[in-house]
Amino acid sequence: MPDLEIAQSVDYQLEEWTEHPKDYCAGSGSKRQDLFDTLKKFGLSLEDMRHLEHLSSKRILNRIGRKDPPRKNAVKNVTLYMAAMADVLEEA
Repeated sequence: MPDLEIAQSVDYQLEEWTEHPKDYCAGSGSKRQDLFDTLKKFGLSLEDMRHLEHLSSKRILNRIGRKDPPRKNAVKNVTLYMAAMADVLEEA
């Protein structure tokens, strides 16, 4: 999914990414639901999605070689975290 399509699919009803998985409903059929279903197909759990907002998964931080979470909303940190997350998912 292109980045613009992902952003539009969330529709900004909730302010934080962690609120979206909490609001997850398998029966809702919302656009947000489609986004989370797609992420799940690629191997992300709801817990992974919660950690993604805060860059806080111990599994990913160990892969990067950090004990403390990188600063969220910093492009360099998010890119590093997501690349490590992709590697972990590919290996699984």
